[in-house]
Amino acid sequence: MSAIRMPQLINEQTKLQAVLPALEINRLFYLLGIGTTTLQLIAGGIVLMAGFSIFFVLYGRLRERQFELALMRSAGYRPGHLFGLLILEGLLLTAVGYLLGWLLSRGGIYLINQRADSDFQFQFSSAWVPEEGWLLMATLLLGILAAFLPAWRAMRLDVSAILSKS
Repeated sequence: MSAIRMPQLINEQTKLQAVLPALEINRLFYLLGIGTTTLQLIAGGIVLMAGFSIFFVLYGRLRERQFELALMRSAGYRPGHLFGLLILEGLLLTAVGYLLGWLLSRGGIYLINQRADSDFQFQFSSAWVPEEGWLLMATLLLGILAAFLPAWRAMRLDVSAILSKS
C-alpha cells in the first residue's frame, strides 16, 4: 500500500514529483491505443473509398464495353460467363492493389527501420502478421462486392438493342 501512497505524499508535501513507472507506462499504452484505433479507422475508410473507386471504374468500363460484351454474347458466351468475367476483373484489381499496398508498406517499414535503427537502436518487424490474411480476405470480398452490380448489369444486357444501335 505504501508503494502507491508514497508518490502521492511526495507530490503533495514536497516540491519533487514522484511517479509510478507501471502506471505511466499503462497510461502511455492507453494513449497509443487511441492513436492506433484512429489509424485503423482511417485505413478502413481508405479501403472503403477504394472499393467505391473500383465500383465506379468497373461501372464506367461496362458502359464503354457494352458493344464488346454484346459481341461476346452473340459469339456464344452465356450471361453467367460475363458475370464471372467481371467478378474476376474486380478480384484482379483488388488483388493487385493489395499486393502493391503490401509491397509499399514493406518498403516503408524498411526505410523507417533504417532510421530507427541508427537513431534509437530499434526495429519494427516486417514479418507477415496474421491480421494481414484477414485484410486480404476483406479486400477480395470488397472487390467482389464492388464488381457485383456491374457484373449483374453485364449479365442482363440487351444484346439485340446494343448491336442494332452500333
